[in-house]
Amino acid sequence: MAFTYKRILSYFLRGLLFLTPLAVTVYVIYAIFIFLDGLIPVPIPGIGILMVLALITFIGYLASLFFTKPFFEWFERGVFKIPLVNLLYTSIKDLMGAFVGEKKKFSSPVIVQISENLSRLGFITQEDMGNIGEPE
Repeated sequence: MAFTYKRILSYFLRGLLFLTPLAVTVYVIYAIFIFLDGLIPVPIPGIGILMVLALITFIGYLASLFFTKPFFEWFERGVFKIPLVNLLYTSIKDLMGAFVGEKKKFSSPVIVQISENLSRLGFITQEDMGNIGEPE
C-alpha cells in the first residue's frame, strides 16, 4: 500500500516539475499582456499581444548586445542563488534553448519504425554516434 502512495506522490511531483515552468512562463506573459494592455486608454483589439511580442523581441535584442550581456549575466547569477526560482528558471531556459536557442537540440524530426505497425516521432540530437558504440 505504501508503495502505491509513493508512486502516486512521485508521479505528482514529476507532473509538478513539468508543469510549473510552463505555468510560470504563461502567467508572466499574461501579466505583461494585462499590464501593457492597460496602458492604452482606448481599447484596440490585439494591441496588447503586439506589445508583448515587441517587448519580448526587444529584450531578446538587448540580451544579444555586447554591452548588455554583463547585466543579463548578473541577473542570471542572482537567479541561480534562489533555490526554487533557480530550478524554474534553468528548466525554462534549457527547454527553450533546446527548441529555439543557438544550440537547437530538437531541430531535425525523424520517424523511427519500432515494429511493422508501430512508429514514433523522434528528434536527432547528435550526429556523431561513436560515443555510444554505434558506427558513424
